[in-house]
Amino acid sequence: MDFIIRKAFVSDLNDICALEGRFNADGFPRWMLKKLIKSKSNLFLVADASDNSIGCAIVSFRKNSRKTRLYSIVVSEKCEGHGVAKRLIEKCEKEMIKLGKTSMYLEVSIENKRAISLYKHLGFEIKETIKTYYQSGRDE
Repeated sequence: MDFIIRKAFVSDLNDICALEGRFNADGFPRWMLKKLIKSKSNLFLVADASDNSIGCAIVSFRKNSRKTRLYSIVVSEKCEGHGVAKRLIEKCEKEMIKLGKTSMYLEVSIENKRAISLYKHLGFEIKETIKTYYQSGRDE
C-alpha cells in the first residue's frame, strides 16, 4: 500500500473526523481536532493515500519537558495491517527526537491486543493498568 506521512491541515478535518468516528464516545469532536491541528504543542500527522487520509496520529508535548504523549492514533479499518500505524509512530518519534524529546507514553484499551502487540514491538512497555479510563465506561 502506497501512502505518505505529512503534517495535518485544517483541510483534512473531514477525513480525520471520519477516522475518529470509529471510536464513538471516545473520539475527539471536530472543534478539538481543529484546535489540535493548529496547536504548537502538538504534532498532528496524517497518512495520506491518493488524497485520502487513511490514518492520523497526534503527539502532545511541553516545551520544558523531554517526555511526550502519543495522544491519539487512528487507522482506517480497511488499512489495518498495512504498516500505517507503525510508520505514523516511527515518524512521530523521529520528529520528537528533532525537538529534543527523549520518551513517549500512551494509553491503550486492554481489549486492543493488536495495538498492544505493535506498541511492544516498537519498544513500549506496560507501566500500569487504569480501570475505566475511557469515557465509554468499558473496564479497560
